Amino acid sequence: MNIKGVIFDNDGCLQCHDPVKGYGDPEDHYYAAFETLAITFGKHLDKNSELRRKVMGIDIRDVGRHMITELDLPITYAEWKLALDQILLALAPFAEIGPGGAELLRTLHARGIKIGVASSAVEEVLRGKWQRFPDL
Repeated sequence: MNIKGVIFDNDGCLQCHDPVKGYGDPEDHYYAAFETLAITFGKHLDKNSELRRKVMGIDIRDVGRHMITELDLPITYAEWKLALDQILLALAPFAEIGPGGAELLRTLHARGIKIGVASSAVEEVLRGKWQRFPDL
């Protein structure tokens, strides 16, 4: 078999965020961003809450709708998404490469295999996550 290209999901596959522990669970990263956003409106997102279970792993538009409705946030989805993207942009420089990720990317590149990265993050956030790794 001749592999010509590989596509990776960025969060949880190639990278994750945990400035204290290094590589960590992507759900914890997004939970921290959701919690930060909730706190700005005097709300709290309990780590073990039903709402957290509802929003992990679903489309970001549905996450926003759930959070706005269930936390009774006084903003529109567009405002929520803009605020979330700003929080994620601030967290982006703390992104870490997952175990073995750098070596895998270098090996694929050396073999001439094209590499693609998919992400639901806005482009600015994705670029911010990779800014410390210009050789990758």
